[in-house]
Amino acid sequence: MNPRNLRKPLGAIMLNLTPSEFEVLKLITKGYKTKDIASERNVSTNTVKSQTKSIFQKMQVRNRAEAAIILAHLIKRATDGEFIGA
Repeated sequence: MNPRNLRKPLGAIMLNLTPSEFEVLKLITKGYKTKDIASERNVSTNTVKSQTKSIFQKMQVRNRAEAAIILAHLIKRATDGEFIGA
């Protein structure tokens, strides 16, 4: 096990996202627009667009709604204890 993974959220590890990408994904699921995410994270809109593209590729989704559905599904499975002892 990579010790750095211990500091990453479970969802980020499961989706192979960087911590920054996972933060962007969480804001996407809250309905934030690109410019709002950039403002919240103190980065440029181009950075957010690049991270969003990377998130979509890693998750194999086409849009924000699909990404949000997958994250919600993973959270539900994790809270149901499905990943314990796997």
